[in-house]
Amino acid sequence: METRVTEFRANLEALLASGKQLPTLPVLVIQVQRALANEMSGLRDIGAIIERDPALTARLLRVANSVMFSRGDPVNSIGVAVGRLGMGHVRSLCLAVGVVRAFGDSGQRLDHKRYWEHSAAVGMVAERLADLSKRYARVDGAEAYTAGLLHDVGLLVTDQFFPEDFAGVQEEMDFEGTARWRTELTRLGMDHGNIGGRVLDRWQLPASVRAAVASHHQPDTAPPEGGDLAHLVWGAEALCTASGLELPQEGNAEVAPADVFDALDVPEPKREAVIAEVGAIGERARQFTH
Repeated sequence: METRVTEFRANLEALLASGKQLPTLPVLVIQVQRALANEMSGLRDIGAIIERDPALTARLLRVANSVMFSRGDPVNSIGVAVGRLGMGHVRSLCLAVGVVRAFGDSGQRLDHKRYWEHSAAVGMVAERLADLSKRYARVDGAEAYTAGLLHDVGLLVTDQFFPEDFAGVQEEMDFEGTARWRTELTRLGMDHGNIGGRVLDRWQLPASVRAAVASHHQPDTAPPEGGDLAHLVWGAEALCTASGLELPQEGNAEVAPADVFDALDVPEPKREAVIAEVGAIGERARQFTH
C-alpha cells in the first residue's frame, strides 16, 4: 500500500509539473477573470472580452433572462447581462464554461453529464446556504457557488489521467461499502478534494476556493482562509446527496440533512423549505449541460 501511495504521489507531481498534459483554462476565460479582478475594468471592458466567444455570450444571456434573474424585461446585450448578474456570478459562469471545455468528455468511468449536474447543484446549494447559515454568513455567495461547482474536479483528473487508480478505488469502495474519499486516503494517500485543490492552485484560483475544494470532505481540517467555505460545500454536497442529486462514484451519504443544518446553524423554520428548494435546484442543474 505504501508503494502505491508513493507512486501515485510521484505521478501526480509529474502531471502537475508538465505544462502540456494538464488541462488549462481557455485564454479568454483567464482574461475575463483578470478583468473582473481589475478595479479599473468597467462593464463595457468585460463585455467586450466575453463577446469574443459566442457560446459564452449565449450562456450568460440565457442565465440573465432566466427566472432567477429576470425582471420582466428581456436582456439582449452582454453589458446589461453583466450588470444584472453581478461580477460574482459572471466570474463563476465564465469559470464553469472554461472548466467544462478544459476537460471535455475524455474520462473513462465518469458520466460527465451526471458529474456536471451534480457539481452545478452543489454550487447552487452552497450559494443558498451562504445566505441561510448564521455560522458562516460572512461567505460570499458567488464564491460559494464557485467552490461548489469545482469541488469534485479532482475526480475528473483521476479519471482522465489515472484510470487504473480510479478503477481500483471504485472496486475497493464497492467491496468495502465505504465512501470514495476514505478509500482514496488509504489507497492514494490523498482524496479527490486534495487532488482538485492542487489543480486549482495551478490555475491560480483564490486561496479560499482552493482550500475549500481541498478540504470539502474534512472541513474541520481546512486552513483559516477556506474553513467557512469548506463547511458550506460539505453541507451542500450532503444535502444534494440526500436529495437524489448524488454522484454515484462517491458512494452513499454519510451525513444527514439535520446534522448539516445543525453544523451550519440554519434556522429551524427554514429547514423544510431548504429541502424542497434543493429539489428545485436539481431541475436547474440538469440544464447546466444543455
